[in-house]
Amino acid sequence: MKALLYKDFLAAKKYLRMLFVMDLIFVAVSIFGSSKAPFLTIFPLVMCAPTVTSLISYDERFHFDRSCEYMPVSRKARVDEKYLLALGYVAVIFLLCSLGVVRRFPAGSDRTLLLTAMAAAGFMPVAVLLPVIFKVGSEKGRVFYYVIYFGSLILTYGAAGVGVYDSVGQAAPTLGPGAFFAALPVLLALFALSWFLSVRFYQKREL
Repeated sequence: MKALLYKDFLAAKKYLRMLFVMDLIFVAVSIFGSSKAPFLTIFPLVMCAPTVTSLISYDERFHFDRSCEYMPVSRKARVDEKYLLALGYVAVIFLLCSLGVVRRFPAGSDRTLLLTAMAAAGFMPVAVLLPVIFKVGSEKGRVFYYVIYFGSLILTYGAAGVGVYDSVGQAAPTLGPGAFFAALPVLLALFALSWFLSVRFYQKREL
């Protein structure tokens, strides 16, 4: 597992450097900026899915996935590594962006709504997309990638319309402080189900 994580670290350092730079810029703006635009806080979480799927794509492009068939590295371990990477990525970015949310928004519905949208933006695209990628491969799953990526970005941005009124003049929905803690176990359960399905799909897939 450590070797797989280190391999992905080297791949990300070489091929995904600009993506991480862009993500860090958004995280910094989210923490230290004064703007209350939800997009600045949600976007770094949405970038988790493209990061992980890009690493899977590089594995396939350089035939690392087939090489592993001749190594003492199980398919389950390869799937586990990608999900652990995604989980760590979401957790770190969520905690960093939460600092800005806590600073800019007083305790109440606005903060709860944005934190919930952030968690959904991090976990949902990964939970939906990775089983498809592990079942059919990154090339065949490219269409699903764009649909899920842009769809999740639009939905989470719309869900986090903090303090903004809609076209008919109604305020954004109010959420109690416990809403986030109620939504988080559901998101984690979906993430765990996705993990289980990805392992099953990848074990049965022909490379």
